[in-house]
Amino acid sequence: MSKTISLKNITQLFFEKSILDGVSLKFTDQERICIVGDNGTGKSTLLKIISGTLEQTGGTVEKNGHIRTHYVPQEFGDENLDISVEEYIKKYATPALFKKVFQTGFILGYNLEAALAKKCRFLSGGQQKILALSVGLAVAPDFLLLDEPENHLDIVSRLELTRLLADYRGGVLFVSHDRLMIDAVATKVAEVV
Repeated sequence: MSKTISLKNITQLFFEKSILDGVSLKFTDQERICIVGDNGTGKSTLLKIISGTLEQTGGTVEKNGHIRTHYVPQEFGDENLDISVEEYIKKYATPALFKKVFQTGFILGYNLEAALAKKCRFLSGGQQKILALSVGLAVAPDFLLLDEPENHLDIVSRLELTRLLADYRGGVLFVSHDRLMIDAVATKVAEVV
């Protein structure tokens, strides 16, 4: 049986300004959905609500059964800048997944194993993104929630990420402005207006 997440009439207000108003969407772990829309329409906010990192103002998020999600934000979090690559992997995955994280990092173009002791603050934006994506893919959640996963990646890394996401066995909900990635990965596109 497919695992599903249902959003019903989601509303989000920031300082009395409506960011999301009545958003409803249902998706399964067999789908790869790209959320598109103009800047400021609430795409990132919607991912945060689904991941549980932000409580919606109104509406409901329903998850059938035990569903594991992993959220990779648009930018690397400040709370992780002063920890090492090794500590980051342990924080979001487990030591048993180190090899898988290293393999994914290598595919995406960065040798994470050689950078284990390095503080995340000293990684480039692309290296931080590869670290976060490699951990997300290694933990293999039911749903990957990715906010502009192509940000900071060079063209080769983007192409490899596109291939990894197209082959991912689970649901992928992602925000992207990269037309090639959207066309290659998304089974559906949802627009937030």
